[in-house]
Amino acid sequence: MSLKGAVIKLKFIFLIVPFFLSANKLVLQNIQEREFSPNSLVYILNANRKIIKFEKLRHFSLFNRKRIVSEAIYYENGTLHQKDISIDFKRAYFYEGNLYMHNCYATLKDGYIKSEDAIYQRTDIKFTKLVMKKKNKMYHKFKYIYHLK
Repeated sequence: MSLKGAVIKLKFIFLIVPFFLSANKLVLQNIQEREFSPNSLVYILNANRKIIKFEKLRHFSLFNRKRIVSEAIYYENGTLHQKDISIDFKRAYFYEGNLYMHNCYATLKDGYIKSEDAIYQRTDIKFTKLVMKKKNKMYHKFKYIYHLK
């Protein structure tokens, strides 16, 4: 990169950063995020929108962390792709390294899971209040843990 190109990029950054600091809300459309481990791809997260509300982050305290994070930085209408499972969600947010998803529909090799909530962790996915169809049988459960391979 030439010196002229670097100067142009710095000018652009200095012009746009004050705009983002004074904005109340930032909306990113049609995003795709990927998480990598040292050996391979861990997951792909696609979402129609990612919303960041700066005003909510200003009211952050020790006692309301999870609620503030869930209201301030979240994804809408997206899909989490992980090795042998794909989970569609209406709303999701990251908190302490876990992905919390609401109104989920997961597609498995031999069925599906429809749940109110799901929590993605590195080793497993915890579904709550769900209906599951597996090998042509229907299950109604309060909690199901899907272990990732």
